[in-house]
Amino acid sequence: MHNFIDIIKYLGNLPHLSSRSISDTVAIGLGGGAVTNIIASLPDFVLCVAADAPSAIKLKEDLQKYGKNAEIISFREEVLFYSRAYSKEGALSRLEALYKIVSGKAQAAIITAESLLRIFPPVKAFTEAIIKIEKDKDYDLAQLTKKLTEAGYKRESVVEGRGQFALRGDIFDIFPVNDNALRIDFFGTKAE
Repeated sequence: MHNFIDIIKYLGNLPHLSSRSISDTVAIGLGGGAVTNIIASLPDFVLCVAADAPSAIKLKEDLQKYGKNAEIISFREEVLFYSRAYSKEGALSRLEALYKIVSGKAQAAIITAESLLRIFPPVKAFTEAIIKIEKDKDYDLAQLTKKLTEAGYKRESVVEGRGQFALRGDIFDIFPVNDNALRIDFFGTKAE
């Protein structure tokens, strides 16, 4: 396991970012819109450390006004010992944000100082766990089911939320963490 700084440093080794130079730059003490203006003007990927969750949300909203796609690495959930309900939405949101960062779809990442101390999966393991299903390619459905289960997906009879999949005959329904629900028809082992 690695911390988030290790992940960002590793991004320089990814093909879609290989032409970018990642250097350490710190800007402290800027107020109001100055931070947003500077971040929005930078052409490279930017890691922003916000003081707290409301500041992170505000920064993301402000960056979107400048047309910069920023992802928030979601905050730590409150652990309530008396609570019996548990939602996976926080973990799924983190996975979605990490996917967008690693795949180059995000131009900036925003994380709170507290969340910066969290442990993240190694980038190589994370990128190797990404599953792509392409039309007209052959797949072993048992192997695909196993890989999805190992990646944390839950097999259900009906797909209703992110992180779930269902296999009924040759019909494969999946609700990925980074997209809308999909239905894939298989003819034998071939995705159609």
